[in-house]
Amino acid sequence: MKKYLSLLFVLSFFIVTSCENKYDIEADKQALAKLSAEEFDANFLSGNPDASVEFYTDMALRIQDGEIFSGKEAHL
Repeated sequence: MKKYLSLLFVLSFFIVTSCENKYDIEADKQALAKLSAEEFDANFLSGNPDASVEFYTDMALRIQDGEIFSGKEAHL
């Protein structure tokens, strides 16, 4: 009986995990690249270098001596 319950559990697990929605990672990568390019171009072409630099510094992350620094404070 224990053997059948284990088999039932394993089969149920495979059925549940195989029915999940598939997530398109490539579409997300392309959308993020397009969004980044559009935002950078909007700042760069407008002649606003501070906004262009801020675009990259907002995403910065540094871990040093057990402390986490993000944004502008992450840059040395």
